[in-house]
Amino acid sequence: YNYKMLLDEEIKEQRQVGSLEEINFKGSENDVLRHRLQFKYPYPEDVNLKTMFSVSEIKKLSQTEEYERAKIKKSYLGDTSERGNAYHKIMEKIHYKKIDEYENYNDFVVDEISQLKNEKYQELIDANDIVNFLNTDLGKAFIRAGKEGKLKRENQFIMGIPAKEAMGEGDETVLIQGVIDAYIDGDEIILADYKTDRVEKVEELINRYSVQLSLYKKSLEMSTGKRVREVYIYSFALANEIRLKV
Repeated sequence: YNYKMLLDEEIKEQRQVGSLEEINFKGSENDVLRHRLQFKYPYPEDVNLKTMFSVSEIKKLSQTEEYERAKIKKSYLGDTSERGNAYHKIMEKIHYKKIDEYENYNDFVVDEISQLKNEKYQELIDANDIVNFLNTDLGKAFIRAGKEGKLKRENQFIMGIPAKEAMGEGDETVLIQGVIDAYIDGDEIILADYKTDRVEKVEELINRYSVQLSLYKKSLEMSTGKRVREVYIYSFALANEIRLKV
């Protein structure tokens, strides 16, 4: 093709036609043409909508700037995210079926931590934090479920939901992906998520993570067809199991 010639012809035609507003449409065919040329997409807010989100991204959309600034501060134990990874790794790997082989929970936890391949993780984990968890009602439920093979951990998921449900606006469907820390699988499900955030009040965690846990709950109910009966955040900083209303 002679692209320069085509371009020159197009420019010439455009000069002859002028703007669309100056065209005098006549007849039914021109009415159809006018309708098509003047069509406006009814959902402009969806044109640039991202269609794949992680649960963490959805969570950030619901948080304040103040929290985002505070979140990047380093704890005295080192990088906050690395510490969180360490705690999640031990909770993923802990062998509940072996717990009765030890004289007490502390000996069990210390041995479990020593088996982690990442030595930095071993340094970052306080065994007392894990022992405190095991002594809670939720921890005891985990021990029973672990022995019975009903404890599911690090469950990855992808689900499609309306953008409005995830972000408050838009009619398109978006994909949400994430990893559920743990849940107890039975006739009904008990869902739990671990948090290492350095907080002073339960309300801080509830405000930060309710959206995230509601998405986890929805994902499990969609994928299993079962009802999620209870949803918990376990805070290592507060040594507390927090039941959410989601």
